[in-house]
Amino acid sequence: MEVGYPILPLAAGCPWSNLAPPHIKHCEENLCAWITAPANTWSNLAYLIVGVWLWRTLSKRASETSPGEVKAANLAVLFGPAALVTGVTSFLYHASYTYVFQAIDYVGMFMFSSLLIALNLRRLGVLRRPQVIPVYLALVAVGTLPFIVTGGSSGRSAFAVQISVALLLEIRLYFKSKVGTHYTLFWTTLGLFAAAYGCWWIDAGHVWCDPQNHVFQGHSGWHVFSALCSVPMAFFYRQFKTLN
Repeated sequence: MEVGYPILPLAAGCPWSNLAPPHIKHCEENLCAWITAPANTWSNLAYLIVGVWLWRTLSKRASETSPGEVKAANLAVLFGPAALVTGVTSFLYHASYTYVFQAIDYVGMFMFSSLLIALNLRRLGVLRRPQVIPVYLALVAVGTLPFIVTGGSSGRSAFAVQISVALLLEIRLYFKSKVGTHYTLFWTTLGLFAAAYGCWWIDAGHVWCDPQNHVFQGHSGWHVFSALCSVPMAFFYRQFKTLN
């Protein structure tokens, strides 16, 4: 089955036409406008809504037993900023249909996959708490830089590798300390991610494609379901005291 669509440049004189096009084309046709793909652009609001809600909800500090003392917010709060960055970078990418913003879009993607790895390494005791955020940011850079340097489509492969590593670490944790860990939210996340990837595939695989539909596309569904993934996943990680 053919995956993807021919990459056609924007017409001369259109906004963004002076910048190189991306390496990926989705079903929705690109308009001669500042927002070239409305359906795939505005659906990124799902990330922004989820990100703001998670950040506000999870950043509330819980009081310690001693009066006036508080403990640090659980590191699961990082899912909020990750969703916000993903929403902004993906919005700019789909609005512009340019390579430069496609590269920036991968920063948002790697903020999610790298966060899973960093938090799981903390749960395994490989990292101390102060090391989590520096390692997290380093993983984002390691995932993004090859795409920027090579000018190719290596970003998706690197993202798949990071997700695979995160799942392997979770499997290790499952057999190491599954007692007392509530996995319902984890399975919910996997279900939502499966739905998200299904939406991505029916778009990329030409299964559901109406190029002139600027309200909702299969790739729009990828945005909505992958944004929703952050909610159960954040609350799954919130249960671990090692992340406090």
